[in-house]
Amino acid sequence: MLQLPDKVVHNGVDLKKKTGDKNQLILAYAIALWYNGVPFVNDGKIYHIGSSPPPKLRTLIGCSESQWRSTFEPILDMMQKKGQLKEQTILRRKVKWVPDIDFRKTIGEIFSSYMTDLALIGPVNENVGLVGDWNESLIHRMGVERLRAIQERRGCHTDIYPDVKNETTPDIYWFEGPYFRGPRKNIQTYYNKWAGEVLTDHNNVDVPKQKYQAFSSDPNINYVWVFEDRRHAAMILNILQWSDNIDCSLVNGDYNKPRNYSIKKLNEYVARSKSNPEYNCGGIDRVTTLTALQNQISEPHGNLQYRRPPSDRDLAIVS
Repeated sequence: MLQLPDKVVHNGVDLKKKTGDKNQLILAYAIALWYNGVPFVNDGKIYHIGSSPPPKLRTLIGCSESQWRSTFEPILDMMQKKGQLKEQTILRRKVKWVPDIDFRKTIGEIFSSYMTDLALIGPVNENVGLVGDWNESLIHRMGVERLRAIQERRGCHTDIYPDVKNETTPDIYWFEGPYFRGPRKNIQTYYNKWAGEVLTDHNNVDVPKQKYQAFSSDPNINYVWVFEDRRHAAMILNILQWSDNIDCSLVNGDYNKPRNYSIKKLNEYVARSKSNPEYNCGGIDRVTTLTALQNQISEPHGNLQYRRPPSDRDLAIVS
């Protein structure tokens, strides 16, 4: 079963010594580790936020079915009633332990020193004790980590959350190459720079506008936008086209029935728009969805099925 650190000190108090708090701490610690990209090993299987759909919380804790029902399930129910953990459908499965922003703040504050001590690949934001920021939801983190996993397994260098203080910065950069050009005596090395932006809030239409304007200002970077589903992708493309102060126009826009457009078709329109001077989509080079990224991770051929994390990541072995 998942073990807590020797001490869990917060504001000078060892929370492990507080009666009745230990099991709740274990549950919170499991979510914090998963959220920050620590791979879990349970029954010989590796689970990681960048390649696995969210497992059951019992899998992360590593307890028996009877122990789950008697000890941890009542804690989960209590935290759901308080609104700290919510149920959400992610990758076509119900996840009962999605942390809200206040709970993300809590686990960041309580476990911050333990997160930064772990051998994680990726920036733990020391100001919040989590990778990324408190505003990064679970499904958003999954999108970013999948982009990173796919590109790293292609051999690309990645840089996630390059500037959490800059709201218009993409979630991740990766660099394809090296490529070489020029005469043999003066060969120049260069990389193709890509950036990924994960959009998971259907209700906030200002963010994609701000992102698009910022991305359009740098034509030397290729941008991939990740959406929850194809309907969301078509909706945001419509919003960008409809905005008076944004220079965005796409072939065959507007997409009045968003559910009817596949990601393949939307990417075809993006590509045609970039090659036709009558259209413009300078801040978008490709669109995709969380499900499409998961399918790419799970391909039965090539090295994308290789789930073992890099050797310099700590493993949470729970069974």
